[in-house]
Amino acid sequence: MEIQVTSGSITEQSTDTYVVTFEERGSISGELAAVDGINVAATRLIFMLLIAFVIAAAMKVVGVLLIVSLLIIPAAAARRFAVTPEQMAAYAALAGCLSVLAGLGLSATADTPAGPSIVTAATLLFFLSLIPARRTA
Repeated sequence: MEIQVTSGSITEQSTDTYVVTFEERGSISGELAAVDGINVAATRLIFMLLIAFVIAAAMKVVGVLLIVSLLIIPAAAARRFAVTPEQMAAYAALAGCLSVLAGLGLSATADTPAGPSIVTAATLLFFLSLIPARRTA
């Protein structure tokens, strides 16, 4: 049995193929997965362990403050513009990349530490996302 984790779905491949899909609210439907015969508790455990592993590995590399800020701030900025969970994930990834690039640029030009510069850039991007768009007539 092979388990593949992709963006937005988890697929278990054996003699039958099962797919856990996102509902309109953006959550994984445990009821649909259970009806298809998927062990929902095991799937949730796999997701939690994957997230915990990524966070633990990233904390060692870049630090707690940077990880928390890059998990929360870009997602909060992207939420205003996204209609679907997939769009929000894409916009959040883009906002995170822009924050890192802007923070590293600020760090290089102003001779400041990289971590706080990235957090400052992410926070600035979040506050910029709160500015209402101009309406054209």
